[in-house]
Amino acid sequence: MDRHIVIVDPLSTGRELAPAFAARGVKAIAVLSNVVIAPTYIPSWEPENFDLILGWNGTDAGLEQLVATLTPFAPIAVIAGAEIGVILGDRLGARLAPATGNDPATSLNRRDKGDMGSAVAAAGIPALRQLCTADPEAAAAWIGENGLDRARLVLKPSNSSLTDEVHFVEPGAPWRPAFDRILASTNALGLRNTQVLVQEFAEGVEYIVDLYSVDGAHGLVDVCRYTKASRKDSEGGHRIGIYERVDFLPPDSPEIPDLFDYAKRVADAVGIRNGSAHAEIMLTPAGPRLLEIAARPAGGGHQGVCRRATGDCQIDRVVRHLLDGEFRPGFGWIQHVRAAFLAGPVTGVWRNGEIFDQVDGLPTVYRKVIKFATGDRVPQTTGLADALGWVEMADADEAAIDADYLKIKELEASMIVD
Repeated sequence: MDRHIVIVDPLSTGRELAPAFAARGVKAIAVLSNVVIAPTYIPSWEPENFDLILGWNGTDAGLEQLVATLTPFAPIAVIAGAEIGVILGDRLGARLAPATGNDPATSLNRRDKGDMGSAVAAAGIPALRQLCTADPEAAAAWIGENGLDRARLVLKPSNSSLTDEVHFVEPGAPWRPAFDRILASTNALGLRNTQVLVQEFAEGVEYIVDLYSVDGAHGLVDVCRYTKASRKDSEGGHRIGIYERVDFLPPDSPEIPDLFDYAKRVADAVGIRNGSAHAEIMLTPAGPRLLEIAARPAGGGHQGVCRRATGDCQIDRVVRHLLDGEFRPGFGWIQHVRAAFLAGPVTGVWRNGEIFDQVDGLPTVYRKVIKFATGDRVPQTTGLADALGWVEMADADEAAIDADYLKIKELEASMIVD
């Protein structure tokens, strides 16, 4: 008898799930939480990988129809492939394969940044002060009551991803323009922003901590250190989600124990018991503080880069867990890996895209992705979704990566866009 896996929104990194299961003889069924795929996700939609493709109309009756259609397949699990599939994935999983998923009653804690922050604080875990609201008067009152009138603030949508519309507000500067802009926007996931998360700024070093969990036991898949930049955008706002580089850390790195312990507590607080989780954590002088956590695999090509650094990744772990019953508490190490991101300085026509041809000859570089070329109109980079591309480097000697990284950044600084 054929075995089946249901993947809700197999987009972004979720595109890798169906081929990974197919290699083990498991057939994949795709369920789309919205029959209209957001432009951000369209390049990753690969319908040829699925035996059956179903869409949800957003209603309870539509959910019942999905359950009725999928029940005869007796899926071994229901997995959310992308951020937008988390809530529907929980609801379907509870009906079709309840032992393999997470409780749909707490789905918003894993999807909405306001709810997740509240859940973490309610669990007694150190958290950033924040308010989630669509009311600017409520935001103004909260800022005043918390003594944040002259403090640095971060404003972002409560339900977006990809560092979309993340705004930094200088102490005492007006925050209302960013607030209004967020509410007037449709985010990168194709969803209308309905609330703004107003949050105190966290000073420190940012990390990602990736988990794979089984029945409430959390395994550590990888830990990375983010380096990000900030800049003024074309509308005079201040963006802080501009990626410069991501570095994978070896398992003996001194930061890891505190970060892993904190990530496990956060996962428990938001109800992650099974599957992949991707946590972004700021290590501040006062200790770790959650920026956000997502109940899905890390995106942006992260899985392949993770394999090169550690020999493993979340995609591989879910396959081994569901098919072989394996749970791995920690991770191994092969070599240092770094991804260097390329940012467009302004919106305009790129005049010298050929400069990045020089990257191919650098000894630690094994892959580059450049989305644009000479003569193309490029956006000013404001986050991950509109980065011009990235370069991946790997070597046993981190100093060799450092040398090539400096050359790449020198090339980036010589871009001509007008």
